[in-house]
Order: sequence, then C-alpha cells, then structure tokens
Amino acid sequence: MNIRFPPGPSGLLEVAVLYGIRQIFPATDGQTFAGDDEAIAWEEYWLLPESPCVITVHTWNRDDTYEHSVQVRIATLTHAQSPAGQIGSAIVRAVKSLLSVI
Repeated sequence: MNIRFPPGPSGLLEVAVLYGIRQIFPATDGQTFAGDDEAIAWEEYWLLPESPCVITVHTWNRDDTYEHSVQVRIATLTHAQSPAGQIGSAIVRAVKSLLSVI
C-alpha cells in the first residue's frame, strides 16, 4: 500500500482505509495517516474476505482555507500469488511427489 501526500496539507489532511465499518489501515481505530510532501508505503498481507471486495478510503481535510488531495495505491494479489497460497501449493506438490514415489 502507498499513500502519497503532495506538498501543501501540512498534516491537516487525514486518511484512513476501511472495509465496511471496520478500519483496517491504520490498524488502530481512530488513528489516521497524515503528511506533507511525503509518501507512506508498506507491504501488508490482508486476506480479502470476499470477491469482489469494497475497500473505502476516508479522508478529512482539517484545513479551513485550502483544498488538498491524496493519492492512495492498493496492490492486490490472487490467493495463488499470496504467501499463503504459494506455501499451500508447495506443500501440495511435495505431498504429490512423495506419493508418486510410493
């Protein structure tokens, strides 16, 4: 995930990412991301509970003079591409390999 704050908001633009009514990023309810001319990026593994899955980005502009914008990028993987899916596939291949020897 990547959240990019262009120059200008001076920490007055806040962002939170939700699934339904549950806040998922930042993980602590009530906390938000804020910044000014910076990017906040991290790798996160969060299994989508359904497909399609609706993720909502909430923003609050606390600046009473200027409008501000933010860029949010969320990358997704299929289950097969995820770490859990790759481990599961490797286990299945190993078991099949062992069974074919017997």
